[in-house]
This record gives sequence, C-alpha cells and structure tokens, in this order.
Amino acid sequence: MDIPLKKTQHNDTELEQSVYACLAYFDIFKHPLTAEEILDFSSRKSTAGDIKMRLDTLLTQGIIVENQGYYSINESKLNPTQRIANEARASAAMDDARRYGKKIGSFPFVQAVSISGSMSKGVLHQDGDYDFFLIIKRKRIWLAKFLLKLYKVVFLGNSYEYFCINYLISDEKLEIEEKNLFTATELMTVIPVVGKQQLFADLHAANAWVSDYLPNRQWRQYEESLPTKTGISKLTQTLTDNRLGDFIDKMIMSYTIYRNRAKYEGLVDSSLFDIAFKSTADVAKVHPNNTQQYVLRSHKEKKAKYQCRS
Repeated sequence: MDIPLKKTQHNDTELEQSVYACLAYFDIFKHPLTAEEILDFSSRKSTAGDIKMRLDTLLTQGIIVENQGYYSINESKLNPTQRIANEARASAAMDDARRYGKKIGSFPFVQAVSISGSMSKGVLHQDGDYDFFLIIKRKRIWLAKFLLKLYKVVFLGNSYEYFCINYLISDEKLEIEEKNLFTATELMTVIPVVGKQQLFADLHAANAWVSDYLPNRQWRQYEESLPTKTGISKLTQTLTDNRLGDFIDKMIMSYTIYRNRAKYEGLVDSSLFDIAFKSTADVAKVHPNNTQQYVLRSHKEKKAKYQCRS
C-alpha cells in the first residue's frame, strides 16, 4: 500500500511565494484577485484547495488582505470597488469591442483578430481603450497595418479608443519571441473574435511555453467565426498579392523603422528599443511606454520585498 508523501515545508513556502507573486503581479495594475483567479494565474501547478490553504496562511501572517472575496498584498490593500466598476464597464462595452474586432477582420490580409489588453482581463478603465492582437498573412503585416491606420485616421479621427492595433504577427511565425510572465499572461487571456479555429490552435501549439509560467491556466474556448471581407478588401488583396505587394510591404516597414527611431530613440533605453518597437517581416509592435519591461521590473521588486520578509 502506497503511503502519500507528506508535503514539505519547502513546497509550502514555494506555493506561498507563487500566491504572493501572483497578487504582486496584478497589484501593478491595481487589480485585486479572487481565489479562483489566483489559481488560474499561479506559477505553480496546484489545486483550489492548495491555494485556499496558502491564502489563509498569508492572511494570518498579515502579508495579504481580503476584501469582499478579493485578495491583494497588504502594502496596497486594494479596494475592489474600482475593479467592480471597471468590470461593469467592460461587460457593457464587450459587444462594441467585438464589433470593432470584426471590422478589423474585414480588412485585407487580416487572418485573425483577438481582444487583448485590459478588456481581455474583463476590465475597462474610464479612460481605457480597445486593444487588439492581430494575425496577418505572411509578407503583408505592414501593408495591413498601413490600411488599418489609414482607416483610423480618415474615419475615426485617429482615435486610439476603439482601434488600438499595436501588436501584429505573421501567420507563418506564430511563436512569440519574448518568453516571460508578461507575454504569457497577455497571450493566455486574449479573447478570439474572428479567425479560423486551426489558426488559433496553431498559435497555441507554437506558444506551448506559456504553461511554464501559467501551468493552471487554459486557453480560452473559441467558436469559429471567419472574417468577412468586403469587396474593396478582396480587390485590394488581389491587386497586391504579388511582387508589387512585397515591395510595398517592405517599403512601409523601412519607413516605419526610420520614423520610430527618429521619434522615439532618444526617449527609450537603446537596449530596449528593439523590444518596444519590434519591426520585422513577421512582427509589428509599437509600445512607446515599454509596458513589458516596466511590469517585469516592478514585479521583480515587489517579489523581492516578500522574500526579504520570509
């Protein structure tokens, strides 16, 4: 008869650290979590029971606090009122965000569209916007981005509120190069709007590494909805799905790289510039505030405070 192994103090400590680290990560966004969400975003493979035990321990020690079923680290004592208001705002706006996502999907060479950013976490701040993660046909990322930008300028007054398209990848290179907690969290929370089921399955397979950071989290379920292309969109694809299109795409990419360097290079750490403004044949990313590096650095600092207390 097998005798269950007694859980060691070392394992208990590691799980407590992962719970604290999870709360510390979302503390950067002033976003308290429920116990179910902590399980979802914990860096350790665990169960709801494991998480509940560790939460009780951390509460007893005064390291974390609980308010209306939401947990946060003690130094912040986040009030869930704002989160609840942001959730209500996101819920009311979700259909609108999906409508804009479908509109983006109607543009030439756009293969798949997902809602990303804060909306994908179920919240929308009062001054928030709709962020979208796009998968584009190979060698047409920059042409697609240009056409979307043109539409935004002409018809939406260049508003970033409903048409924030700051991350595009190629359908031939779906693996995200920067592998860390930030990118794992962003990928695992995107909400698919349009695109082939197989394309999303390929995205998941290419980024199986995310389970190293979020072993309890599952990819969102998705009922296939294909992009509906307009007549103009189809005609544009036909006219530029050739060497001319290759040339235009490369020219737009070259100009964008030049413009970004001229506009932002002095404002962003040179060692991080290529991450914040990744511009290749397979990726188009524009994050002037370099949110990824800020979040990772802040998270490391918050975790260090807990380790000093342990």
